[in-house]
Amino acid sequence: MIEVASNNICVGCGACAVVNSKVSIVRDKYGMPRANLTDVDRDGLKFIASICPVSSVSDNEDVLGVELFPRAKNFDSGIGKYESLHAGRVSDDSVVRGSSSGGLTTWLLVELLARGEIDGVVHVGKDGGDEGDLFGFCVSSSVEEVLENRKSQYYAASFDGAVRQALATTKRYAFVGVPCHVKALRLLSKHDVSVRNSFPFVIGLVCGHLKSPAFAELLAWQLGIPPRDLAAVDFRVKAPGKQVHEYLFSATDKSGAKHERTSSKLFGALWGHAAFQLEACDYCDDIFAETADVCFGDAWLPKYANEWRGTNVVVVRNAAIGEIFVGGKERGDVSFEPLSPRDLVESNAGNFRHRRDGLSFRLEEKVRAGTWAPIKRVLPGSVGLTRRRRSIVRLRQRMSTLSHESFLRAKSKDDLNLYFLDMSPYAEKMARLSRVSVFERIVRKAFRVLGRIFG
Repeated sequence: MIEVASNNICVGCGACAVVNSKVSIVRDKYGMPRANLTDVDRDGLKFIASICPVSSVSDNEDVLGVELFPRAKNFDSGIGKYESLHAGRVSDDSVVRGSSSGGLTTWLLVELLARGEIDGVVHVGKDGGDEGDLFGFCVSSSVEEVLENRKSQYYAASFDGAVRQALATTKRYAFVGVPCHVKALRLLSKHDVSVRNSFPFVIGLVCGHLKSPAFAELLAWQLGIPPRDLAAVDFRVKAPGKQVHEYLFSATDKSGAKHERTSSKLFGALWGHAAFQLEACDYCDDIFAETADVCFGDAWLPKYANEWRGTNVVVVRNAAIGEIFVGGKERGDVSFEPLSPRDLVESNAGNFRHRRDGLSFRLEEKVRAGTWAPIKRVLPGSVGLTRRRRSIVRLRQRMSTLSHESFLRAKSKDDLNLYFLDMSPYAEKMARLSRVSVFERIVRKAFRVLGRIFG
């Protein structure tokens, strides 16, 4: 466990703080949550390692998947165990407009509440977090609270406070989180029956990587709201008639004035730049929250590109949740269609390049340097990368590290241009490296077509 903390790859999930009162989760100078293990003894560290989602000694997703879903009929090395795969959305436009994607995550939570299967939801929302945080894990106990705290929040947070609040009751909750948070809760559940009983449903969200609070501050600052005046943000405001990826970023200052701009027009909004990424995310190989009962993501596929309302991809692992969706479809509440494993993987092609291909190279570099890295299911050097791809992986790591340092300096000097000056040359280099030739595009398209014909 010491290796996780000393190598700066703690994800700040908070699992260790749930089981050990001597652990505190604090934000470092860059705003990233970290576990403070200073006062924990050797036995405590050993136990914490067994529930840490990043640790090399905790069970990996393959082991947990077999234990959690022994009846799941299917397995794919990129998806995990599953019952069925779908793409769909909520039928009610007034509901789906207020969601980040197809609205199915919120629909399921409301349905579980209505059925009496749960008494509340532990998830990231506007009501959580400490003073000064825009978001944090919170407990929503009503449909109204669930709706208030829905949507994607690209803001690293710790769940220890909200989980302890839930455990202090005899109620049942659904837990919603990104893959590392979901895995951490499952590891907690293996060692503590009260956690298992309190969280009968665990819902996962596809994650590109976690962001520090600086991501929201950077985008808002470009709209004229410096960090000290920022009151609220909405990372994904839908634009009717636009393509699904052309959503807006909205920021509100402390006077209540709201500003919006197309997210893709804001510097640093491209996920491939890895701005303000937690370093732990460079050592994650779980894309579809393989230990969750169900996982939701965006259907980033050409077929759904023109559907501005958004479309979810859905990975069902718990058959009971699959039955809930079947009932919702029969009533006309939701619409969805089967999705092939190939299309599901294609919907997150960039994520796979980063978390599988790129991870293999990053681990290989660690081995060559003789430095510690967590043991992953992806083996060091197991995926051969072209020179260009290796350059992209290295550049992304450099951009991530520099973004934290540069933005902190820009804030201290109250000058956003300092950040632009530091980062622009790297962004331009990334653009050059990422350009795909016409020939490469033709080859990729040909392989996709052949895959659909013969796969």
